[in-house]
This record gives sequence, structure tokens and C-alpha cells, in this order.
Amino acid sequence: MKICAYNKYPKNQLAHCAFKGVGIAPPYRLSSNKKDTFECKNSLIKSYEIDNGFDLKEIVFTKPLHVSEALNSIINAGEETLIQDMLDNWLHYDYELIMMRDDLSKVKELGAYKVNKMFAMGVRALVFETENGNILKITRGSHFPKQRKPEDFDLPVKKQGKSNTTFYYVEDKVFQDSITQEELRALVKHIKDKGYRMKDYLVHFDEENADDAIRVCQFGKTADGKLYLIDPGCAFPPPKHFFDVKRLAQEFMIKFRGD
Repeated sequence: MKICAYNKYPKNQLAHCAFKGVGIAPPYRLSSNKKDTFECKNSLIKSYEIDNGFDLKEIVFTKPLHVSEALNSIINAGEETLIQDMLDNWLHYDYELIMMRDDLSKVKELGAYKVNKMFAMGVRALVFETENGNILKITRGSHFPKQRKPEDFDLPVKKQGKSNTTFYYVEDKVFQDSITQEELRALVKHIKDKGYRMKDYLVHFDEENADDAIRVCQFGKTADGKLYLIDPGCAFPPPKHFFDVKRLAQEFMIKFRGD
């Protein structure tokens, strides 16, 4: 069952769009072989792209924008575009975008990280690419579960802050085209060895099957080739008893005797 937004905020005048793709607009199925690109006019949005799975792949802006301006252009893209439908699918409703826009409009330092496009999103985050090649993530609430501290397996945060309940994180851009399952399993093992519980990282969601394929989309390599977890929400901090001295001593003795 799809949960719809309650009392949506009114939008400004509708944007005029031109279709430049090969698919058929919803509610019909898009082409199974090609992506579809739509061009927006009279807007700060130049174009947006939908992939074969009917997910929003990216939104390209006409010029670099403060992230609050980018959010405002998305909010006012117009109901004749498909953008809001795609955002609704990921539970990003108008009221949330409006609150995030208003929060981030107060953060003047983000003017140094103007965005060219939005190219990824999840239930917890919207991800933008900045004009200087960094990544800007914005989230409602902390991106780190239970306010945990960043770990060595997390993609390093270059700059972060918050305004009201909206958080933002500036990070390096990552690449995913050369990641092997062996590398992923080694990193996941490292994360679990530190006591973290992993979630939403397997292709088939079978947490008991350690040999199941791992989702590459939750990980990425920086320019120096180091692999990181890029979605902190996949790693939940260990319980307090994990650091209990007696438990650690017992595990050490078991391992020592085994050796």
C-alpha cells in the first residue's frame, strides 16, 4: 500500500516540459532497453532522467545553485513533470522538501558548495554533485544511526553541519565500476568484527546467508582506490555489552587456546 502525503503544500505555476525519450509516460511502462530523458523549460531544472526501473536517475540544473535553490526548483517543477511521482516513491514528499529547503537556506556557507545536479536518493538522503566535484548529502535527521560516530569503514566526511532537523555532509565522489564481491565481503567482515550489525546490504535480504551477493550501491571507492561504506545507515552500532571487559577477555582466551 502506498502512503500518500497528507495536506500537500501548494505549488507554483506548472513548468513546461518536453519529452525527449523513447518510453511512454506513466502510468504506462517505460521502454525496457533505454533510459528516458525529459527536458524542462521555464525552470532552473534543465532536464531529468528516469531509468529502466522507473526510478529517478538524476535531475540536472541549468546552473550551479545553492542547495536550497535546487530544492525549491524541485518543489516547483510542476505536476505535469514526473519528478514528484519519483520522489514520492522514495517517501520524499513536498512537506519534507519544503522543510529541508527552509532549513538549508539559512546555511550561507553552503554557497561554497553549489550543486549542478541531484543524481541519487534513498529513503534517508538526497545526494547532489557540487560544481567542484564533491558530493553533498542532505538528510532529515542524522545520517548515522543512533547518532553513532563515523568509523574507519565510513566514507570520510569533509564537512558537515545541521540546520534545525536537516543535516548536510560534504564528501568525496566515489566510483563503483571496479568493486568485486571479494572486496565487499572483506569490508563487511571488518564492519561486523567491530561489533556492528549490518542492514540493507544484501541483494536478496538474507541476513543469515553470508555468501549471498552484496549490493554494490551501498559502497564506493574513492580516487585512491580505497573502499568505503557510503550509506552509514547500513551499519548499526554494537550494543553496550559488546565492550564488556569480561566478554572481551573470555573471547581472547577462547581464541588463544584455539591457537
